[in-house]
Formats: sequence, structure tokens, C-alpha cells
Amino acid sequence: MTRRLNVLLVFDEDKDLPGLAVINRTLRQVLRSELKDEVEFYSESLQASQFRDREYPRLLRDHLRDKYRDKRPDLIIAVMEPSLEEALTSRADPVIVVVGHQRQEIENVLAGLPARIVHNTNFVDGLGTSLKAG
Repeated sequence: MTRRLNVLLVFDEDKDLPGLAVINRTLRQVLRSELKDEVEFYSESLQASQFRDREYPRLLRDHLRDKYRDKRPDLIIAVMEPSLEEALTSRADPVIVVVGHQRQEIENVLAGLPARIVHNTNFVDGLGTSLKAG
């Protein structure tokens, strides 16, 4: 029997907000299709706008490390900038950022950060092309 791939989807806000819900659903559909259902999904909503305390990122990072200690994700997908910031300060290696629209602006923001940037030239064809590019 093939081992299932553990995928953690990390959202900056509530994953059930309309725009994030579409991204969540699309990510799951594309990955299930590509991986032939051999994937186990986990989701976290950081609620970044609700917690502004300087200690929150460290407390959250420690909590997530403890929570997923026995279910280490094989792939972490950070959705939106605050989630990416969390990934960049974690022990995730490598951190791959797939860019399409507004490529130059995003690359400028990420300059000097420990992330590998992949350009998705087919970004207009949907989120699935970004997953394949990365």
C-alpha cells in the first residue's frame, strides 16, 4: 500500500471566507486529481488580522510544531502573504514560492529571503498550473 502524502494548507484568515474557500477547494481538487487520492489534507487558519501581539507568531509556530509532530507534513502550502511569512520563519526547507501575476513586485518583496522562486508562465490557466510549476 502506498503511503499517503500529508499536505498542510495554511491560510492567513478563516479558510471558509469566500475567496479562501475557493482556493481551498481548488487546491484539494487539483492535488487529489494529480496524486490519485493518495493525499491526506490538514488545514490551519492563522487568523492573522485578529492577533497582533508580537509573541503570537512564535506561540503559533510552537503550537503547530507540537500539533504536527507525529503527522509531519510532506508539503505545506501557504496561502497569502502572512502564511508565507510564517513558512519563511519555520523550519520548512525548501520554501518554494510560485509567482505568476505581479511577478516582479513579489520577487522584489522576497529578495534576500530564504525562498526559491518559481515563475508560472501559465498562471492565467488557473491555480492548478501553479501547483504543477512548484
